[in-house]
Amino acid sequence: ATGMGVWEMNVSTGQVFWSERGNELFFLPPGTQSTYRDFLDTLHAEDWQRTDALVRRAFNPDSGGRYHTQYRVVNPQHPELLRWIEATGLAYFNAEGQAVRFVGTVRDVTAHTQEESEFRFLADTVPDFVWTARPDGQLDYYNRRFFEFTGLPEQDPAAIDWLRLLHPDDQPRIAAAWAECVQTGQPYEIEFRLRAHDGVYRWLLARARCRRNAEGAIVRWYGATVDIEDQKQAQHTLR
Repeated sequence: ATGMGVWEMNVSTGQVFWSERGNELFFLPPGTQSTYRDFLDTLHAEDWQRTDALVRRAFNPDSGGRYHTQYRVVNPQHPELLRWIEATGLAYFNAEGQAVRFVGTVRDVTAHTQEESEFRFLADTVPDFVWTARPDGQLDYYNRRFFEFTGLPEQDPAAIDWLRLLHPDDQPRIAAAWAECVQTGQPYEIEFRLRAHDGVYRWLLARARCRRNAEGAIVRWYGATVDIEDQKQAQHTLR
């Protein structure tokens, strides 16, 4: 079967209501009643803590209530069978700023994720930063080289405020340039200084292009960033 599942969570009670397709994606019989705890128990052992942290982050009004992630669901009858799920959601808040309702969608991305795994394996073999972003500009992947350079622990890119890693003088310019590219779909190419793991800023050059579907809508951004500090130093010496 194909299609997207829909879910809704009562934040105060933890009760989760699934559409028929939602139950199917989680290997649950039609009409199954479940709680948020039950949901976490269906996830792969390596995914549930990260997913729980992202859900709780969405319950903070400062996040805008947005939620987007991928995780693996375990088939209880055949634990060796995993299904990759992409989930999106939006939290609604009361006048006191407390999350009261959480709604969203889930879809099976197992085949896509297998292709993604091959892409990430290749990306980790290159010496430059390789990264991708969603159509709205939210970065959703960094290769291993990015984490080695910055000294950050490997984590969900959504939890990284990448602008704060830039030199303060570069932040407004980079934010504006990226926002314009995300809005227009034009290629992204810009130089900036990024703080390395030793606290020293180095000059980098970032380039990105968007991929569009058959209808012309942006489906993903693919970018690469290279270290140009040596070239900058050489240019300075020649002046």
